[in-house]
Amino acid sequence: MTPRAIARPAIRVPAVEPPARAIYWAIAAIWLVLLTGGRALAMRIDSDFLLLLVPLGILIMTSIALRQRGWSAVGTAIECITMLATAAASFVLLSLLLARLRAPYADPILDAAERALFPGFDWPRFVESFCRMAVPLRIANIVYQSLWWQMILLVLLLCMTGRRMRCWDFALAWALSLSFALAVFAVAPAIGAYGFHHISHDAVRGVAVDVGWRQPLVLEHLRQAGAVIVHPQDMAGIVEFPSFHTASAVLFAWGFWAVRPARFVAIPVNAGVMFASVPIGGHYLPDILGGVVVAMLGIAAMRVWRKVETGDFGRRKADPAVAAQATLQAGL
Repeated sequence: MTPRAIARPAIRVPAVEPPARAIYWAIAAIWLVLLTGGRALAMRIDSDFLLLLVPLGILIMTSIALRQRGWSAVGTAIECITMLATAAASFVLLSLLLARLRAPYADPILDAAERALFPGFDWPRFVESFCRMAVPLRIANIVYQSLWWQMILLVLLLCMTGRRMRCWDFALAWALSLSFALAVFAVAPAIGAYGFHHISHDAVRGVAVDVGWRQPLVLEHLRQAGAVIVHPQDMAGIVEFPSFHTASAVLFAWGFWAVRPARFVAIPVNAGVMFASVPIGGHYLPDILGGVVVAMLGIAAMRVWRKVETGDFGRRKADPAVAAQATLQAGL
């Protein structure tokens, strides 16, 4: 009697959600630009960044293994957080490369726009007055630095409440918003209001982060150095206009809105982030408006992309009655 061959079950790799695929492709495109553009603009990325591939690979493999075993919520959360962190680092590197283009500083334009749009507003006087108020300043410091824990909490909350697609929609809208912000930064870099108004950190010692003073130094070095090698410890945000802290605040408020109890915390916290972007981040008021605009563009672009991906545009054009019926049902 010939023993039968034991059939082994095929290993099924969970499908990658369409928004996640878009983010993977975006990260790949950024690194292609970094490697090709870096050579043209004399900016080299240190090989130490390769070490980051180890934890990245471990986290992605862990997310796949968890989803294979039915732990879809946990696996998706790990994958999404990993991709957001990777995308954030990639976009920061891209901003450093774009600074090498040496576009003219936009600070005079931003200052003039602030005076035109907000007559009577005096940036130095407002910030110096605000920084003398101990409790509001302490709160502003805290909420300004809340972006990373908000991102992790939002992803976990959406995944654990069965809103995994909303989680990826947020991630894609975030990546698209950051793409729009960097496109503006490429042609309109700025040193920020602290540098433009010559306000030292000693004058506002209560500001807990030094981004308003570090950013001009990093930006000027990138513009003036003959050749640059970027190390992992050199990673620093240098985008002044539009304010991506503000854009992130809008995106977080939109993301948390899907979970009703979270709205009552997310809205005031992110309103605080937008406000804190002025005294803590050293942003002009037009930066705040720009951040709101790029966030709205990111959400709108994500929705358009989703309709194209699912073919909604084609179906609605082919059968207008379906769209009318859907509208009637929505109204009911």
